[in-house]
Parts: sequence; structure tokens; C-alpha cells
Amino acid sequence: MNIYTKEREEQEKLTTNKPKTRDTNIDLLKIIAMLMVITIHCLGNGNLLGNSKIPTYNLVGIRILDTLSLVAVPTFFIISGYYMSSYKINLKKIFLLYGKVVFYSLLLYFIGTLINIKTNKFSAFFPISSGSYWFVNAYFILYMFSPILNMWLNILSKKQFKFMLILWIFLLSIVRMTINPNELLSAKILPVFMMYSIGFYMKKFVSIKKDKYYIIKYLILTFILIYYYTLTTKFNKIFIYDDNLHPIFYRLLTNFREFYNLIVIAMTVLLFMKFKTIKINSKFLTKLITIISPSVFSIYLIHYNFNFRFIIWEKFNAIKYADSWFMILYIVFIIFAVFILCLIIDLVRRGLYKLITHISLIKRFIMFINKKIDNLNLKINNYIS
Repeated sequence: MNIYTKEREEQEKLTTNKPKTRDTNIDLLKIIAMLMVITIHCLGNGNLLGNSKIPTYNLVGIRILDTLSLVAVPTFFIISGYYMSSYKINLKKIFLLYGKVVFYSLLLYFIGTLINIKTNKFSAFFPISSGSYWFVNAYFILYMFSPILNMWLNILSKKQFKFMLILWIFLLSIVRMTINPNELLSAKILPVFMMYSIGFYMKKFVSIKKDKYYIIKYLILTFILIYYYTLTTKFNKIFIYDDNLHPIFYRLLTNFREFYNLIVIAMTVLLFMKFKTIKINSKFLTKLITIISPSVFSIYLIHYNFNFRFIIWEKFNAIKYADSWFMILYIVFIIFAVFILCLIIDLVRRGLYKLITHISLIKRFIMFINKKIDNLNLKINNYIS
């Protein structure tokens, strides 16, 4: 057995009591979605998005990369809704995720301290309560509430479910982005629940069929957004006579980058349906995906660590190639370099985990803790079922 597959098998066992086969195509989608997440962080934290110092031809390339990647976050939540429709509280999985967050938070804090980088001790020791990773916090809340959410969603008829989604999308994708008086709909967990529910609806009511136009539709919507960004920026220059965005135009641009934007939701659904119909027959590719996929969450934790999230992009310094024809190629290189470096770090962690759990004393301790957690887990699920 490959030493890097153990963690994947344990995570599969934690999700359900039934044996489960992996959808390698969806694992591939998760990998691509994480590359998209890195792209968004690279462009945003690297001060590349909308930078007036960058020539137009490179700004267009940056905008294309950014818009193609807007589906990254909602993709993870739609996948969760699709595959967690029968999910019950699983404390092992929650503790495993929390352990990864704390491990990398402390590891990178100590590394930062050793190399004289300004670090935040409170955030390092309390990464969840400090709100250092909004995505992680959202996932923890989703894991805790999903059994209750599932029970509610399961009793809805197709018509009721569809009406609920229409109302939800209207409130979050239109009202929240345009009017939203007094920030009434600003809690980030609401869009997360909405995306989860969309995935749940697709699992329950939608028969996904092969359609060669899924990607074409996805690209059409992408270029509609790019055209919208270009038009909005143009209007800003016409009416404000300035390269700096007026607050109104800034809001129009930033709101359309949110993952609860109606167009982004449609793009996400199309991309998910496309990958759901893909069959991966290559043994090599399947093995490669199987090795990489369990590290996707860790790659997020490493590259988006609060002590390093800006330093990484400053070191790569893509802005120095602003006038060069290969700037976009350099940005793509950075994205893959960060992904691969974070992957290697997590493969080492997984290998060490494999070795440590073979030590007899540690193995017995883990079994003891697992038994206690299983008993508590059973009581909780019996109580809420």
C-alpha cells in the first residue's frame, strides 16, 4: 500500500459506516479548485488585480485568470452538499480537520519566529477562534449543522426545494449584492448553506447527463463577467475621470466577484456537472489524483497561513514583470510552484504520520481515544436522529 493513501482511507471510514468508492473525477475537480483558490490569492494578495501600473494586455490576462477561478470556493460547498446528503455528526472527522489546522498554524508560527518574520501568537495558538481562516470556520459550522440541515432538506418536495433555492438566491445574489440595508444579509454562513443546499438539490433531484456544452457555457459566462468588469471600469473613467475606482464602481466590481453572485453560481454548477460526467480511465492519472487529493485542505492551510499569506507573493514579486509579455506565464508558474511546494510539505507530514502511528504505545493511545470518540459520536447521533 502506498504510504500516502492511509489518511484518505481513514477519512472515507469517518464519513459513513458503509464502504465507499471514490469519485476520482470529483477529486480532480477539488485539485483544480484549489489551484483556482491559489490563483485568487496570488492575484489579490500580490496586488495584481486592477493595478493601474500594469499594461492593459496583462490586466486582461489577469482578469481572465481571476474570473475563471471565481468558482473555486462555491465548488467545495456544492461538492459537500452533493456528497454529504446522508451525513451525520462525525467527531473524528471534525477533530482530524481541527488537528490539521492547529498543526500547520503552530508549525508555520515557529518557522516564522525562527526566520524573524513578524508573527501573531494568538492566531497561531487559536486559529479557529481568532477567525484567521474564514473558509475553515465556515466548514466547521457546516459540519456541525449539516445533519440538522439534511433532515430539513430531505422533507422538502422538489417544488418546495426549488422555491426555497429561488428565494435564497434572490435574497443573497441580488438583494445582498445591491440593496442589503443595514447589512441585514451579511453573515457569510448563509451563502455557504445556500451552496450546500444547491449541491443537495442536485443529488436529490437532478439527473446529470453528458453534455459537451457545459464547459462552453461556463466560458461564455466567464467572458460575460469579464465584459462587465471592463464596461464598469470604462464607465468609472468616463464619469469620474480617474484611474482610481469610485466607491460605487468599486462596490459593483467587488460584489460581482463574490461566490454568491448568480453568474458565479451558474458557472459553478456547470463546472461540477461537467466533471461529474467525466470518466478517468488512466491508471497513472487515477493514482496521481489519489495521492494529491487528501492534501488539498492542507495546501490551503499552508499557503494561506496568516503569517505568510502576503510574504509568499512579495517574494515571487510578479509585479516586476508588469511590462513583459510573459507576465501571465510567470503568474501561472507561481501558482503551480506554490501548489507543488505545499503538496510536498504535506506529503512529508503524511509520511511521518504513517511512521508515528506504527509505534505501539501511540497506536494503543489512538485506539483508546477513537473508542471514546466513537461512543460519544453514537450518543450524539442517537440524540438528534
